[in-house]
Amino acid sequence: MELDEGCRYTSVGHPEKSQEYLMVLDGQLTLDVNNETFILHTDDTITFTASAKHVYLNSGKGILKAAIINFYPV
Repeated sequence: MELDEGCRYTSVGHPEKSQEYLMVLDGQLTLDVNNETFILHTDDTITFTASAKHVYLNSGKGILKAAIINFYPV
């Protein structure tokens, strides 16, 4: 995922029991999920249940680059 400086992306959520794994490759990400806010920097990782709405905000300078893997259990 790439987000320009100051931009945000809102995900309405994924299927029940889905998991999201995220690593910031470059920049600073503010992640709002499950009524919590996390500030992640380059090389930081996080995993969370992705069935609820979550918001990604590029809160740093320059382009935010992050890798995201979504796991949907069978």
